[in-house]
Amino acid sequence: MPWDQFQQAMGEEITVMNKWFNNVGYEADIAALRQEYPELTTFEDYLRRHGWSGAKPNTAA
Repeated sequence: MPWDQFQQAMGEEITVMNKWFNNVGYEADIAALRQEYPELTTFEDYLRRHGWSGAKPNTAA
């Protein structure tokens, strides 16, 4: 969907936010964070501890 149509449907504020996500986004230095906070967990470990160890990926389109 072109940005002008998106803005017409969603408004200027949401458009600006989504353009930022699309063009800039968030960044994090994971290695540095793990060095400073060694107790950080990976997303996979978090899921395993919460019962997702045998979960299969959703391949439905």
